[in-house]
Amino acid sequence: MHRSIHVKLKANSGIGEIRNLVLDVTTLNGVSWDNVEGLPGQESFLDIVANIVGILIILGIVVGIRAQRFPVESGQVDAGMRSLETAVEQKRRSLSRVYQDLRNLQLNVRALEAERRRQEGRRDRIALEVAALEKLVGERLRQSAEMAEEAVQLQLQVQEKLNLLRELEAQKTQSQALSAQITEILHYPAPVARFVDGRELHFQIANGRIAFIPLDRLVERLKSRSKAEGSRLVNQLEWTDTVGPEGGFQMRYVLRRYDVPINLPGGGRATASYARVEHWVLLPVSPQLGEPVEESLKEGSEFWRIVRAHSPQMYTVTIWVYPESFEAYRRIRSALHAAGYSCAARPLPAGVPISGSPRGSRSAVQ
Repeated sequence: MHRSIHVKLKANSGIGEIRNLVLDVTTLNGVSWDNVEGLPGQESFLDIVANIVGILIILGIVVGIRAQRFPVESGQVDAGMRSLETAVEQKRRSLSRVYQDLRNLQLNVRALEAERRRQEGRRDRIALEVAALEKLVGERLRQSAEMAEEAVQLQLQVQEKLNLLRELEAQKTQSQALSAQITEILHYPAPVARFVDGRELHFQIANGRIAFIPLDRLVERLKSRSKAEGSRLVNQLEWTDTVGPEGGFQMRYVLRRYDVPINLPGGGRATASYARVEHWVLLPVSPQLGEPVEESLKEGSEFWRIVRAHSPQMYTVTIWVYPESFEAYRRIRSALHAAGYSCAARPLPAGVPISGSPRGSRSAVQ
């Protein structure tokens, strides 16, 4: 059985269009009307329903009266609602875009983090490769320097032998031309060379002049300067500088840093560094240094003043000589031997400056 309660409300007091209030009660709490009629106390139940409907009617009248007192244009309400809906939709879309941007940023951050870790690993590998290459290049340069120095020494020896051969040929020619003339030949017994172990006085013979080389003072100035400039090697491998002049000579030198890996207690590794003079070169400030060889052989000359200030038992006179000055060297050597001094020759090719290095050869004395 289906029952409907139709209630019509008419308001002539300005409420507006008459609205129909239709209450269609088919079920209540899961119990149909057909079932209710057969239940005990159905009349009381219907009274309760009627009372509820009456209350709803009264509430409808009250709402209608209040709506009459405060009229609202439906167009304004609809426009306000549409504006609010539009604003809400815009905010929702903006929020969706923000969420999407945030997700994109998170993805980008993760990708950048992965790229950063990859680049750090690549940087570490490159650093190891660069260190290995630097070590290899340093070793190759050291070997090249040693080979170049050996080549220079061999060239000097060849030049000395050639000069000696030319001298012998010249002497042979002279002996053949002057066979009747008696010639005094100086002979030095047991001309066996030995390396110089003690101190040395260095002289240069060039252009017919002999000049004292204050090598010890220049070396001391080099040591002092290298200690002061050692901090420059923190950021670079080599440093070139010049000390002097001292006694008419300047010393240009190359200071080099060497890195040595060491093992630490506990299995760690570190790198120790030290500086060493790679090589040095003497630069005369003038081609007319010292005094003529003829003048140096006389008593009271600058040459003898310097030589006699040093004991022949403690010092060896080392003479750096160029090819055009071998005859002058022999005269100086004879005078030194007569005075009781040992003499060592360091022949040089024409135009090659005096130089040295920690890997250089020592002077040989006869």
